[in-house]
Amino acid sequence: MTFDYDKFMKGVGLYEEANRRRDNLEFDFAFSLYERAQELLFGRVDIPLFYDMAIAADLSGDFGRANEYFKKCCVSLEQMKADNPYDERINNLQPLVDSLADQISERKMVDNNATDYANQIQRRVWQHHNFPLTIWIADKASQHDGFDDGVSDLIFDAFRKWSNRCQWFQVARANKADEGIAKIVIKQASPGDLQSGSGGQTKFTPNHGENPTRADIRVYIPNSDLASLTSDQKRVFQSLILHEAGHALGIDGHSPFADDLMWWKSPLLEISSRDVETMKIIYGQ
Repeated sequence: MTFDYDKFMKGVGLYEEANRRRDNLEFDFAFSLYERAQELLFGRVDIPLFYDMAIAADLSGDFGRANEYFKKCCVSLEQMKADNPYDERINNLQPLVDSLADQISERKMVDNNATDYANQIQRRVWQHHNFPLTIWIADKASQHDGFDDGVSDLIFDAFRKWSNRCQWFQVARANKADEGIAKIVIKQASPGDLQSGSGGQTKFTPNHGENPTRADIRVYIPNSDLASLTSDQKRVFQSLILHEAGHALGIDGHSPFADDLMWWKSPLLEISSRDVETMKIIYGQ
């Protein structure tokens, strides 16, 4: 069978659009695009395709369907290994499948009616004397890994959104010269900062223990100028920074439920009641 490059690239476009529709919570449309894309991609990207379809199914509330796509993802990877155990793609795809396996396994063990997921995460409790938590955001004017004023405002708004839902939190924006004494520091991610498939990472000081003295957030953004972001890029970044803010404020881990902001692949823009309840348990509220 002759490889049809034009058909393949059309399939790639449909696949990308399916992911965009999924992240906009347009699930029926997304699945129709996934299926059309699969017909045009000749099985060349089945593993990431089934991976993304599993995420879409879980996000739509159909965990059974998500599990079916996960199994297809695993079968496709094993077939790749059998066909060519030295295929260089295996090393990149294996962590992807492993992360999905962990999520599926954890989801099977939780009560679907649970009102919190405090037992599924590590709790990081900022002690009272740290409040208000000072938020330092790298400035593009003086930092190569900084953001312009518009993006910086989006970042701080994410923390204010959490403090509005969890009113015992007090946050304040740090002065530009106060990076060394700020409690939460946010910069653009550099190459190597993030794991494959991740858009952000939050690290605590100290690394172990319940009471942090500092949190460092690194996030990916396609462009640090707000005016240069497309509407989709802005939405994705808003979801990402709101999620990372949840980590920095105390939720060190992920919700097993796809309708929570703190789910591992959440595209959501709102903090769920279960996210709030989990934060309340962390802080004894």
